[in-house]
Amino acid sequence: MKRAMILSIAVLASGCMSYTLVAGDPDVTPDRAHHVTLHSIAWGAAGDRFDATTQEYCAGSGAATVRVQDNFGYTVLNVLTLGFWQPMDVYFTCAVPSGPIGDPLGGS
Repeated sequence: MKRAMILSIAVLASGCMSYTLVAGDPDVTPDRAHHVTLHSIAWGAAGDRFDATTQEYCAGSGAATVRVQDNFGYTVLNVLTLGFWQPMDVYFTCAVPSGPIGDPLGGS
């Protein structure tokens, strides 16, 4: 009985979390939306780099929106490894590339 109560409290206390950052136009087209799973290893000393991921997917235009999400399974992995390994889901949309600033009429 006691074990079931502790397990129930642990499940209820460890919900999902999500952080969202909007740095550009959030109304970009769906073809610019991406999802990757990144991994933090050794308490953040190693692992995947988000800036390298955006360069790969966004061709240098950067990210317009970023949402980092955790779930129960990822939290369990984090607890079982004492924080050594922390996976996280990252959803992002690429910013619309902007052209060079110049005279819109083509004059010099």
